[in-house]
Amino acid sequence: MDPLDYLRILRRRWLVVVGAGLVALVAAVVTLPPAPSSADSQAPDSTVSAYRATATLLQTSTTPTTVPVNALQVFASSGDVPKAAAKTLGYQGDPSLLGQRVTVSPDDETGTIGVTVVDADADRATATADAFADALIQYLRERAQSDIDRKVKLLEDVLVRNQKRRNAIVGADELAALQRAALDQAAQGVQQAITQLQVSSATAGFDLEVLQPATAVPDLSKGSGTIVGGSSNRWTRFAMLLVVGLGLGAALALAVERFDTRLRGRMATEAALRLPVVTSVPAMAHRRRGRHEVTSAVDPLSAVAESYRSLRSAVQLLPSRPVERAAQIPGLPDPAEDSRRAAPVRDPRILLFVSASAGEGKTTSLVNLAFTLAEVGRSVIVLDCDFRNPEAHLFLGVPSPRGLSDLLAAGRQIPLASILQNTSIPGVQLAPAGSSTEHPGALMGLVGPLVAEAAQLADIVLIDAPPALVASDAVDLMPSAETAVVVVREGRTGRVDAERLATLLSQMRIPCIGVVQVAAREAGAAYFRAESSKRRAGRHEAMRTQREREADTSPGARRDG
Repeated sequence: MDPLDYLRILRRRWLVVVGAGLVALVAAVVTLPPAPSSADSQAPDSTVSAYRATATLLQTSTTPTTVPVNALQVFASSGDVPKAAAKTLGYQGDPSLLGQRVTVSPDDETGTIGVTVVDADADRATATADAFADALIQYLRERAQSDIDRKVKLLEDVLVRNQKRRNAIVGADELAALQRAALDQAAQGVQQAITQLQVSSATAGFDLEVLQPATAVPDLSKGSGTIVGGSSNRWTRFAMLLVVGLGLGAALALAVERFDTRLRGRMATEAALRLPVVTSVPAMAHRRRGRHEVTSAVDPLSAVAESYRSLRSAVQLLPSRPVERAAQIPGLPDPAEDSRRAAPVRDPRILLFVSASAGEGKTTSLVNLAFTLAEVGRSVIVLDCDFRNPEAHLFLGVPSPRGLSDLLAAGRQIPLASILQNTSIPGVQLAPAGSSTEHPGALMGLVGPLVAEAAQLADIVLIDAPPALVASDAVDLMPSAETAVVVVREGRTGRVDAERLATLLSQMRIPCIGVVQVAAREAGAAYFRAESSKRRAGRHEAMRTQREREADTSPGARRDG
């Protein structure tokens, strides 16, 4: 690899590098001994008038504490914390007076919090600092638990109101069923939130822990001596350990990259699948992730939409060929010779979308291709043959009360046209997966005639199937398709799974148009972001000009003229 490859790896694994640096800083805090002073070594113990004891607390979670660190001083000086500390120490006076002797000092650079007490007695200073540190942690724990209980109570009230609304819906028509289904889905989301809060309550308030108990040292006045190995040496040690930690983090990042087998980049994808990457779809914006929407229709000028238009061009113009075998097997023809004999498929009408595993973006790519084909006047039928986890109807805005599984279970006594439904995209029809079935694999052998029938009703037929390495359904559908489109997700699909999928496609000898690489890091996305900014600026300028024209032509402006 060249130096640029190493820089790309460090950029991709920056969390590992930064984490190692933080571990080094924490190690510096833990192992750095208290700095002695010349006055401490020369003055006898009888001259020490006060002792300073500091208990060090460390924030253990990656999320911030439930309260600002500046408020910790208020908690330590008044309220329940001084009362709990006074009870632990057996202090008979006013707890608030005891709290006035405590200083809480957060250190943003190291992520630690010091609880300091100054007292004439060394043992009393140590015990007081430790008692306040424990009381402060216990108070934050109870505070966090109370906050979680309050949120759970609010969510439970939402569930009760949701159930009342559901019970108020009467009727058995389709609208009532959709309303009940929507309320059930909302209730499921609220219940999941309650479960997450209840799980988090097991660690509520554990953001802080005692990193180092208090140790009493003489409290020296300012200018009472020169510290040996003072602050400059301490900062030097911090810097050295930080550099060492970052170096170890860089080495660990390279090691992780070496053993990470997930596909990254166009070259790695093409080498593993032995197919060309026909389009690279950039990662969607965070606000759009998880939504069931057709990005090409919602944002037709985006980089994502343009990537799927490139897929449309590849489907219409590029030839499809079977995947070459990885190596020559005795008794089989030479792969190069076999590839030359295979007639390429051009402008296919029946496309099967396949992926190695779930979550690769197969259904998302299918519905976006359907839109780009429809916008150039091609009629499209989408067959949702993923009977195990159908999602195409969610993207296309179609309810799925009856579909392919019902038609096949009825022995094809129902024509295919009767289950086709118009979608939110003009020119695209959907044959939903239909009712769930206990034996979806048994229905796949009956899909072939339906595919041929669909090809007579539209220009293009797009078939959505389960992941090829999870279920055998996709293999059963391959003989019915003219070509296949392979979908992988960069940074998620493993090299081993990609090679297994390539071997499967090679054995089935199904022509493949190429690979759709989802969530790819492509430089072209910057161009579309700049173009989008220019469009927004142009719209704002046009609106401003329109407002000025309206102001000039208003009756008041004409009278003034």
